[in-house]
Parts: sequence; C-alpha cells; structure tokens
Amino acid sequence: MTFKTRFKVKLKVVFAGLVLAIAFPAQSYFEPAPVAGRIRTMNGISMAQYPDFEKTWHLVTVRYRQDSGELRFTYANDLAFKAMKDLSPKYPEGAVFAKIGMITEDDPAFTSSKVPSGAKRYQFMVRDQKKYKSTEGWGYALFDADGNLFDEDAKAKTQACAACHRLVPERDYVFSRLMALGVGAFQSKETALAKTLEFKSQPRAKVPKTLAALLGKYDLVSALTGEIQRQAFSGTLDEIVPTLIQRSIQMQSQAALIVNEKNFSLVVPVLGGEPCQNKKQTRLLVHVNFNDKAVRHAELCQ
Repeated sequence: MTFKTRFKVKLKVVFAGLVLAIAFPAQSYFEPAPVAGRIRTMNGISMAQYPDFEKTWHLVTVRYRQDSGELRFTYANDLAFKAMKDLSPKYPEGAVFAKIGMITEDDPAFTSSKVPSGAKRYQFMVRDQKKYKSTEGWGYALFDADGNLFDEDAKAKTQACAACHRLVPERDYVFSRLMALGVGAFQSKETALAKTLEFKSQPRAKVPKTLAALLGKYDLVSALTGEIQRQAFSGTLDEIVPTLIQRSIQMQSQAALIVNEKNFSLVVPVLGGEPCQNKKQTRLLVHVNFNDKAVRHAELCQ
C-alpha cells in the first residue's frame, strides 16, 4: 500500500461506515493534497456531469464525521430517492448519490453550536452494474473543494471505499438512510451490520517495532483483520479510531489497525495512574503512525 498524502496535526480528534456513539474531539490527521494538473475525473465520474445537484436533487440525510469534524449532506437523484424508501433497497441503473463534506466551526453568536462554513470535499456513488461490476455495481469518486482529485492512488481509494460499503449488502451497499422530516414523514429503522469486523490477537514480536514500543505492559494486540485492513488507505487510519476505541473498552485491551510496518492506528487502555473523573470511564491512549512518524498521540477518557 502506497500513501502519497501529506498530513497536518491539530489538537482536536473517527468510519463513515462504522458510526459509533462515542464523543471525543474532532481531528483530521491527514489533509490530502490536490493533484497537480487539475484532474477532475475519477472512475469516469466528474462533478461536471451533475451540475447544481444540491439545488435539484433530494437532501436525504445529514451525518457528522467525528474524525474530520465535517457535516456531510447527502443528496439523491430521483431514481435513488425512490429506491431508498425501501428498508432493503435495490438501486436501479442510473441511481446516483452525492455528498458534500462541510467544514464546521463554532457560531460566535451561539458558541454551543457548530455551523457549516464551506465545502471541504465532494463524493459521488453512481449505479452502473456493468461498468462497476468489480465494486458491486457502484462507481466511487472523491473531489476536493475545487472539484479536483486528491493526491492519492484512485484505484486504491476506490477499493477502500468498496471494502467499507461491503459491510451493508442488505442496504445494497449504501449506508445512507432516509431521514424523517415533518409530521408523518418516512422513518427508517436502523439495523445492525450484516457483517461484523473481525479482530485477531497478534503477539508483540509480530507487530511493527514502533507499535510494540507503545504497548506498555501488554504482550498481545487485538488487530483488525479482513478486507478493511487489506484495502486500507491513509484516510482509514482516521476513520477506524472510534472502532478501535469501542473494541478496546469492550475487551479492556489494546486494539489496532496495522496496515504495514509504517502505518497503523493503535488504542491502548492506561493501566494504573490517575483515573478519569467519571469512574465508569476508561483512560485511553490513541496513537496514529504515518510513515514512521507519530502523527498523533492523544489521551482520552471514554
């Protein structure tokens, strides 16, 4: 796996497909750079194909991404909108979803609120069973605020998207559910993931030395396995953190996503030391490593 993205660090900190009710500060570890030369097409999809979608399509749901601090507004064209009213949808050819990732910041007049303050990225899912046969009939595209590609391998990014969406085959590989607005509006009922993530214990001697040095007294690592791990790219290191936190709290052990020797995310419960103010919480250390550089160390109570 090759990572070409640059990163930036902020003092804020989680998997679009693995939404967890865990509250902790928003943090984007990596900020992808635009591709030189203004490339505007990914998998045959460009923003120019869907002008003014935010004005003419249906706004179907809004999600908050904890890892990047983004509000994500999802729109569906008529074909997608009609199909998604079914709790077990079958999306027809030509169904398209578009998503706008909006940066959020505090409202200076009402500081307990966060408000959208500009687009950060755009994403598309296009239904074409023949063209996108290898990714369950869905084409994926991701663009920056100017409609250009990010500086990462498009094929690797496509496979990472598909691996995530394969967690919800019962929704025809679409995470979005139609939100209820107004009296008597359609109300979707969330269902558990048909597929569960699998973890495997790895001994200290089998993990990267950089990770092993962060384990403290632990001799085993609960490491995420399967397609998500095999198809991971830089953004996955961000997105997986809340899943690792949940695993660590449930098992009272360390949990990790190990992409390769240089790239991993790790959550370690603190043994001993000062307890959290809420005695029911667990003190955790969060580490994200990018190309042998400790991008993030955070101490949290969850």
